[in-house]
Amino acid sequence: MVVSTKRKNSLKSKLNSKTKKVKINSLMLEKKIINDIISSNNLLVSYSINFNNKVMNRGSNKIYPIHSISKLFTNIMVVFLLNDNNITIKDLNCPIQIDKNILDKLSKNVRNRLKNISIMDCLRHRSGLKNYLNNYYQVLLNCFNKNLKYPNPIKLEDFLKYADKDVLDKKEIGKINYSNLGILLVALSLQYYYNKNNNKKLSYNQILNLYIIKKLKLNSFSIKKPNKDAIYPLENDDLTKYVNGTPASGYWMSTKDLCKFGAWINKLFNSNDNIRKIIKNNNLEIYWKNPLRLGHWGFLQTSSSVLETYVNNNITIAIASNNNDDAHILMNKIKKLL
Repeated sequence: MVVSTKRKNSLKSKLNSKTKKVKINSLMLEKKIINDIISSNNLLVSYSINFNNKVMNRGSNKIYPIHSISKLFTNIMVVFLLNDNNITIKDLNCPIQIDKNILDKLSKNVRNRLKNISIMDCLRHRSGLKNYLNNYYQVLLNCFNKNLKYPNPIKLEDFLKYADKDVLDKKEIGKINYSNLGILLVALSLQYYYNKNNNKKLSYNQILNLYIIKKLKLNSFSIKKPNKDAIYPLENDDLTKYVNGTPASGYWMSTKDLCKFGAWINKLFNSNDNIRKIIKNNNLEIYWKNPLRLGHWGFLQTSSSVLETYVNNNITIAIASNNNDDAHILMNKIKKLL
């Protein structure tokens, strides 16, 4: 059913009220409007939306690839390790440190570049490094075309074989050039510092589980496509279902768990002074103003995802789709209601 202009304007007027309770409760009472937007635009989406600790869902137990929202987890891991003194601000801004046996898996050009860039350069996509996803996808495509067994990388080190061997010109350091390889190396550096400071030998995936996944009981979280409840593009030549996740892209999760994660970091931002200071003072790409919110968007091939949590309003929105940019379309329409 198409939502009338008069009804939309009425809702918008309510949402612009200065009274937070009226704003939140009005939208809670208008869940039908969101479903009407989905129907009228033929969107294929799952969502989970938390308004002041009241949650509304649609298909929220199904598990989707979340693409670049994976970077939100990695950024938050940086925040947590800073908060726990497992890394320092100096560590973030000195040449990036990674175990030698891992460095040896990288090309000479990449190793040399790492001598001149920091964790923060990589987090902000200012490292002049390139990618690993393009080469990874080409391997998947070759398996598809030749009916070969698909690779199943799980550890971060397993993805380094796909890393681009060359780097951008040195003059590009400090300029924005999107780099999934840079984010992957950030996580490997976090692994280095955590193990060094705790006399451990944990993988990054184990550290992530310790800090976030197990702590929040995000049971849908997976590095690879789960055996059940997985939603992915159905086109025969779409290879999303064979893409395994890394700290840069591609984890699999339900919107229910994504929303739980978003609401949690919202609460931490508002209740922990040091965490709030770390996020605000380090120019992380997950922190946006006007309005203040934490989050990330993602897409790959023919699917999309969004997670945003509004830290001044206790609102968290998680959306996933296995069809084009449907998640982005719905998010942009919801934002007009806020």
